[in-house]
Amino acid sequence: MQGIRIAVVLDVTAQLMNAQDTRLLLSSLSHELRTPLATISTHVEVLRIPTLPVEVKAQSLQFISDETQRLVRLVANTMELGRLESGIEQDIQAVNLLEVVDDAVAQMAPGAQQVGASIVTSVHTSHPIVLGQPDRLKQVFLNLLDNAIKYGIRKDESNKQTILVTLTAVAGGILCSVQDQGPGIPPEHLPLLTQRFYRAAPASIPGSGLGLAIVSAILRQHGSHLQIHSNHARDNADGESEQSGTLVSFTLPIAGRSHHP
Repeated sequence: MQGIRIAVVLDVTAQLMNAQDTRLLLSSLSHELRTPLATISTHVEVLRIPTLPVEVKAQSLQFISDETQRLVRLVANTMELGRLESGIEQDIQAVNLLEVVDDAVAQMAPGAQQVGASIVTSVHTSHPIVLGQPDRLKQVFLNLLDNAIKYGIRKDESNKQTILVTLTAVAGGILCSVQDQGPGIPPEHLPLLTQRFYRAAPASIPGSGLGLAIVSAILRQHGSHLQIHSNHARDNADGESEQSGTLVSFTLPIAGRSHHP
């Protein structure tokens, strides 16, 4: 119409931020891929040596197998994290949290038994119904239990150790926690544990460095956040080891309340 001007403004801030996050994620992945690819390349060349001893050949094949599995984990977990950080809304519904925990515990119990530990569930609520996405919440508990099994078991203990999963009713939600009796985590690592590819554990223990980053991304979609407390193993003035272990926790909104991711 004559004399009227129409201006259309499109806010692309979210799209630009998602694109930047994707570039950073891919950049981090490319950096992490260098070491396993270099190891594989080196041992492929070793295997070309015609006079290679049988034991050296077996060792090189094992290195190649281990690093290939590491590559698979890195790529799969990076793609998973990318999907979570894309901001796609999950199908939030009422979830029986106790059923989710029981499924995760049943899946991880054999692995705990192999390292001399047991997983115990303690429920302090009569209504463990929360708002969430059941598969994603199960993934959270699987990742946290896997960490407790791999990093939270004292190797020098003769007594069977316990990994405790607790569900407790609190104001407006259910407080969920996973606690181990392991050596704990040095305090300087705690603020960095949910960063992509950050690992406080020795390189000899398999891992992608993305487990807690994935857990944090899932919890953000559920309007929650991960808290990590740890007592690092050390000797007191009498030369006796103080109690140590790591506690990770988060709170999920109970069904019937509004969900704000």
